[in-house]
Amino acid sequence: MAEPTRADLVRGRGEDALDRTALLEAVVQGSVGLTARVIANTAPELTLIQWRVLVVVGDSPTGVSIAVLSQRTGATSSGTSRLVSRMATNGYLETRKSAQDRRVTTVVLSRKGGALTTRIQRTRRLLLSPIATRIGDSRVIDELALAFAEFD
Repeated sequence: MAEPTRADLVRGRGEDALDRTALLEAVVQGSVGLTARVIANTAPELTLIQWRVLVVVGDSPTGVSIAVLSQRTGATSSGTSRLVSRMATNGYLETRKSAQDRRVTTVVLSRKGGALTTRIQRTRRLLLSPIATRIGDSRVIDELALAFAEFD
């Protein structure tokens, strides 16, 4: 007998059909796939980690420090610093020294980075809307959002 596909698991077929972790994995993989597809069509030069940086930085209108950005992306400070430098060179981010502590670098979205983030989020929401409608019960979506909030 052939191994069940992810689609089989989601539809309730296969030996792992009751494995909620497998179902959550399908949600996560689908979400990453949807985001990657939107990025590929909107800004093919952007990587997923760069997208994550844009989202984290965009969540704070006053900017975030390299340390906070490192913590929220799960990357090292030095790796985050290099990534921010490349993204600033490409026009997506701007950096400035903190007024309170000149040792701290604050990262903000540039106009280009903000426009790109908005465009990707709007496109993604258009693709998510029919999924939300199909799910129907907002409590399910609320629970998923709360469960994944610790990773944001």
